[in-house]
Amino acid sequence: MIEMADLSDGRYARGVAGDTFNAAWYARHLFPADWSIAYGTRLGMDPASQTVFDCIAKAGIDTHWISRDPVRSVGLYMITLSQGEREFTYWRAQSAARQLAQDLTLLRAMMADHDVLYFSGITLAILPPADRERFCDCLAQARRAGACIAYNTNVRPRLWRGQDDMRNGIMMGARVADIVVSSTDDEGMLFPDQQTSDALDRYRSAGADTVVITNGPDPIWCDHLGQRSRHDVVPAKDVIDTTAAGDSFAAALLAGLVQGRDPEQAIGDASFVAGQVVQAHGALISVEPPDHNRKL
Repeated sequence: MIEMADLSDGRYARGVAGDTFNAAWYARHLFPADWSIAYGTRLGMDPASQTVFDCIAKAGIDTHWISRDPVRSVGLYMITLSQGEREFTYWRAQSAARQLAQDLTLLRAMMADHDVLYFSGITLAILPPADRERFCDCLAQARRAGACIAYNTNVRPRLWRGQDDMRNGIMMGARVADIVVSSTDDEGMLFPDQQTSDALDRYRSAGADTVVITNGPDPIWCDHLGQRSRHDVVPAKDVIDTTAAGDSFAAALLAGLVQGRDPEQAIGDASFVAGQVVQAHGALISVEPPDHNRKL
């Protein structure tokens, strides 16, 4: 999407962002150079869509699975900040990405022969119900074929048709995932009467091997194959903008886990990266990579 980021002085800076793209961008910076990072979506053929396409390509991300739509365009969102916290306003009704899952042949090909597939609750929320099911069916097929499926809940109530639709859609994604990342904020919107332990149980019962629940600067909880652990977070010195904090966390966590680091080390890496992101404006910033020379 085109991002208009609040500079806190009445001006906005134009950029390119969006939760899964943010994660792909950070993954490209955090995975070794010999890993291929590809992004699958649908864009228009207008200048704004070309801006997004060029940004993805410039980041070193494979654009092979980006299809083009002759009629629709790209989504746009504006971020308003208040003491570092975000308020989003979206314009995405004509976004070509909403038709991402309509071509089943293309969708299956997009998900085939990849080691890791990453998607989010926003991915599911923007799809029509039938396309959402088709998308998750293809993920399940890729999982059976050996791919690791990673999922970030990224709950945005305004994108769903109501509480039941949101809960059902989010859990539909969880049932095809090996790794689930959520947050206490997301869980509070989904199941306000439940505790963090309930969320860990719910996603593990849905079939995930690893579940990570973040809580801003407060401790992170993880359940990995039934082993539950608590991880303290080193607070960022100066929180300026929390945009993409969760996306960068998910990318760094995934980079650690799929390369064999244990959950504690991967969570430490992810917290380190996210802690840098919240100290700068905008979604995409240069970050110092975590120290991967630590012993596993």
